[in-house]
Amino acid sequence: MDAELDLTDIQHAKVEDLIRESQKRTRELWDRMRPQVHAEVSSLRKQIRSELTAVQQQKFDELNRFPVEPAKGKQLMERRNAPIIFTNSN
Repeated sequence: MDAELDLTDIQHAKVEDLIRESQKRTRELWDRMRPQVHAEVSSLRKQIRSELTAVQQQKFDELNRFPVEPAKGKQLMERRNAPIIFTNSN
């Protein structure tokens, strides 16, 4: 994005700051919403499971083996929340 917009060094720094601030706010929002989202996902899984045969339930369980908040997923989210680094072509 930096090169495409031909950002100055000052613009580049400001955009990076804006992105970091937004990521922090987004993380805070997600932290507050996480329990409700996870409860909804768990509820949905239970409802779907109740519609399946025993064989289908077993396959469904295998497909959804990870917990609602797996440790690896949490690490992935932390990497996603890392600041986006632009390269300045100026």
